Amino acid sequence: MGLSTRSVRIIRDAFIETNMLEEEEYNVEGTITSGEEFLSSVQISVYYSDSEDELVTSTTSSEEGKFFIPLRSGSYTLKFQKENFQEYSIDIVLDGDLSLEIELAEIASTSDTSNLCHSNDCHNFTIYMYEVDGECIVKKPETFAVDDGTVLSMDMFIDEFAGGLGVTTEGETMYITFGAMRIPFEFYYYGTNQKYNWNTPVTSDVVIEMPSMDLSLFNMISGANCPSD
Repeated sequence: MGLSTRSVRIIRDAFIETNMLEEEEYNVEGTITSGEEFLSSVQISVYYSDSEDELVTSTTSSEEGKFFIPLRSGSYTLKFQKENFQEYSIDIVLDGDLSLEIELAEIASTSDTSNLCHSNDCHNFTIYMYEVDGECIVKKPETFAVDDGTVLSMDMFIDEFAGGLGVTTEGETMYITFGAMRIPFEFYYYGTNQKYNWNTPVTSDVVIEMPSMDLSLFNMISGANCPSD
């Protein structure tokens, strides 16, 4: 009939409220993470898709990063907000129960990697860092929000790598000095043999890592005593 979605919603709600139409309510649930961390107290705001000013409901994530929102069928925009993290939004069409896995990118707080994201067009840049965990050096992910088209430098992240192990960078290669040896390390797209080119602008979400054998070398060099896996 050429009615707007808002007009259709008003008519539908009137039929529901007068018991002439059975109400259909579904559950939207999921988990919010950043890397391996579950995020609690994330503010979740739900809007009708055709009206950002018309808030349907809001809630926050639990200590386990979980959220649960009951909604009628329809089209919605969900916005996820937490201090020091890049805002994330997603559009959904709800006609049944829906499960979502949401990942928020942290806005880096270090001096070299702060303010990487200045716009609403940003991507997640995840880099698997080395850090000390007890007696071991382990590889853990750090995720940053990066402006679309940003060209990153390995030097921007050098302070995040295994401090005190003599780590330096040169071009697209990282080096660690061990006595008279200077051992090179490179980054690859996560789970692949494709080398990451640091001169490539970031135009989509990126996840990079060092080869697993490099982690073994880091452990050997540092004197750490870790399981082989």
